[in-house]
Amino acid sequence: MKNLKLFLGMAAVLLLITIASFACRHNIPPTNNVKFVKMELGGCNNQYDLGETRGDETEQQDTIIFDFQNGTLKVTVGINYICCASMEANYDVTSNKIILQISDTTINQEQYCRCECYYTFDYYFTDLADVQYLFEVNFDSPNNDMDKFFSKYFNANVQ
Repeated sequence: MKNLKLFLGMAAVLLLITIASFACRHNIPPTNNVKFVKMELGGCNNQYDLGETRGDETEQQDTIIFDFQNGTLKVTVGINYICCASMEANYDVTSNKIILQISDTTINQEQYCRCECYYTFDYYFTDLADVQYLFEVNFDSPNNDMDKFFSKYFNANVQ
C-alpha cells in the first residue's frame, strides 16, 4: 500500500511537470495580465488634418499599426469610412486574442457628410506576456454591407 501511494505521488508530479513543459513550449500564458491603459480618437473624430501623414499609415486601406516602446504597446487602427459619423470603441481581451470593437453609433443618417475620412483609434496596452497576440478589428456599421473585419499578429519578442 505504501508503494502504491509513492507511485501515485510520483505520477502526479510527473504529470504536472509534463503539463508545465507543454505550456512553456507552446507559449501558452498561464494567466491573462494584459492591462488596457487608454484609447484616443483621431482622424475625422478628432479634427486631425488628413493631409498629414503619421508613420507608415496609408489612407488607402484599413490598417493596424503597432508601436511598442518601454513596455507599452500602442495599437493604431485606421478605418476608411463615411465622414461625420459618431463612433464608439471598446476592447475585449481573451488569453492572447485582443478584439478591438468599433461601432458607428450615428443615430440620424442625415448627420453623415458626403465624403470619406480616415478615422484612427489609438489603443494602449501594458503588461503583455512574451507570446504572440492576435489583434482582431470588428467594425460595425448600421449598413451591414459596410461592416469590416481584419486582423494582425503582434509579438514583442520579434520587434
